Amino acid sequence: MKSKKLSSSLIKLIDDLAEISHHDFSWSEFDNKISTIGSSAKEKDVERLLTEEAVYEKAFFTGKTKGWNRGTWIANRVTENLVKLNVSLGDKLLRNSEIDAVKVYAISNGIYTDVSIIDEVAKKGSGESQVVAASFCSIKALRALKGHKSTKIRKVYYNRLGPVECLDEMLSDKIAD
Repeated sequence: MKSKKLSSSLIKLIDDLAEISHHDFSWSEFDNKISTIGSSAKEKDVERLLTEEAVYEKAFFTGKTKGWNRGTWIANRVTENLVKLNVSLGDKLLRNSEIDAVKVYAISNGIYTDVSIIDEVAKKGSGESQVVAASFCSIKALRALKGHKSTKIRKVYYNRLGPVECLDEMLSDKIAD
């Protein structure tokens, strides 16, 4: 996705999130601050923050949080809270987000309107979001993952379909239990 110029409201959102990330709040205080910021943010800004990797990186992995586990923790907490506040964005995030963690959160928490969206991520996705999508996709989409190069995907495939449907494949695959 080609990144375009950041709007003043998106810059303010990023600055507000950066401000709270540099304080030592308890997790509940932190969540309350995120909710306050998120409820006043424009939906299009939240969408850009959670779909464009460059914007996401700028918000969570620069300055004091760069290279920290804290940056990842903050990104995950903010993602959870912003997605909860903007449930209507679920389908858009699954279709357009460049950020795997955002997709994983949306899938794991059922923030989508139709299983066909999960099927799309399972078939065409990558990373952990594809593995999670394979766990929730339709059986038809799961069968399309037969012989996938990822051992994680194959394990999900074997676990969901079981030995009745794919015993021969399981016997010839080293990773099958």
